[in-house]
Amino acid sequence: MENNIVNKVANNARNEAEKRIIKIDTSSFEPVGKEERISTISSRENLTYWKDAWKRLKANKVAMISLYVIILITILSIVVPMVSPYSYSQQIRGDEFQRPNWKHWFGTDGLGRDLFVRVFFGTRISLGIGLVVSIMILIIGSFYGAISGLIGGKVDNIMMRLVEILYSIPVLLMIILMMVVLKEPLQQAFNKSAFLRSLSMVGPGLISIFLALSLFYWTDMARIVRGQVLSLKEQEYVTAATALGAGKLRIILKHLIPNCMGPIIVTTTFQIPSAIFTEAFMSFIGLGVDAPMASLGSLASDALNGIYSFPHLLLFPAIMISVIILAFNLLGDGLRDALDPRMRK
Repeated sequence: MENNIVNKVANNARNEAEKRIIKIDTSSFEPVGKEERISTISSRENLTYWKDAWKRLKANKVAMISLYVIILITILSIVVPMVSPYSYSQQIRGDEFQRPNWKHWFGTDGLGRDLFVRVFFGTRISLGIGLVVSIMILIIGSFYGAISGLIGGKVDNIMMRLVEILYSIPVLLMIILMMVVLKEPLQQAFNKSAFLRSLSMVGPGLISIFLALSLFYWTDMARIVRGQVLSLKEQEYVTAATALGAGKLRIILKHLIPNCMGPIIVTTTFQIPSAIFTEAFMSFIGLGVDAPMASLGSLASDALNGIYSFPHLLLFPAIMISVIILAFNLLGDGLRDALDPRMRK
């Protein structure tokens, strides 16, 4: 009896539910289009930090064009002196002060040297100086700022006061003095050492530029890294690493500096054109590379004597310097936007 009552109630409930079901006419439906399917996909892919930064950098057309220009100039500065029939120091008698022609695309200087080869060789030297100096600045500034920010206290105060003292000194004047002081001892060391004489392509002039620029341009990097470390050292993973017995050097190398790579890369990108411009200025006033080696600054300096009669001698090095510095600055702006998490849409 009870089973019959339960079945009857269930059947009544099923019948009531069937009556309430709304029958839909399927003929009014259409297959989902492509746009509708795309709209249902998540608006943001699951990307890593670096993949997301690269994606946003590729979306910045100005930065990508600047990157391609830098790559093209770098390749040409390596290839052109290798495949050219002239060397950067070769003097061709009878071809002095040639204007641009099919034989000498950029013309020649007062000694008959092909300016096309010398411009790209000078570009190689200037780019090499910018790259080496930026790497040295990255190493010095990153470690200095990370140590100062991680240790804190009196050590941080002393280290930052040293940075402020260096900021108060006229940097360009100190670089000039250092290059003047270092050049003669380095020249004597090259004369006495067979190993250093084998590095004739480098020379005491370039080494003095490396040392002078590296010893005074690392302060910006140190302050940026210190600011990042002050916020990162309070994170849980740093506390966990300390609790597990990790030393300060390991914490800096494994945890702090890798998480500061965004600002470090941006700062390094801006340091390269700064170093190139400073080297060009040093070479322009006669404190740069030694003759017959050429940099863009020394080429501009050599062109001053005939600037009114032969303006092309100054035009091509000046254009190359301007293009390189502009491209690096635009690329740095793009990297800053791409590596900043706050710029994510």
